[in-house]
Amino acid sequence: MAADPAAPPRDHRIAELVTTLDSVVISDSLRIDPEGPWAERTSVVPRAAAPAELARLKQEAGGDLLVFGSATTWNPLLAQGLVDELVILVGAALLGEGSKVYRGRRAGLRLLGARVLESSELVELRYDASGVSG
Repeated sequence: MAADPAAPPRDHRIAELVTTLDSVVISDSLRIDPEGPWAERTSVVPRAAAPAELARLKQEAGGDLLVFGSATTWNPLLAQGLVDELVILVGAALLGEGSKVYRGRRAGLRLLGARVLESSELVELRYDASGVSG
């Protein structure tokens, strides 16, 4: 996307971020292609080590960390008090079965905002999660 002149400006911006920001991928199986445009700035951490590594990075950075992922990724982070804000996107679908969004003891979240994302059927729910831990 970064080199495609026909790509929309939003896609150029995302490509710029992916190739210039340090990234940590939480995975037990992924291996980074050393030739990939993001290889220099990306490290892979196993799931079991992720909470400790993100706690270290959060303390070291002294600022914000942004985590994209499934409930499998963010559940342990939330349980250990590493999530300050949780953003959940809800789409228009009804499922009879599926994965739980959260597994753990009751988490006291405080709603910060809700909005329909422009040109979509998604609702963004933002919660303060700073008081949640194990």
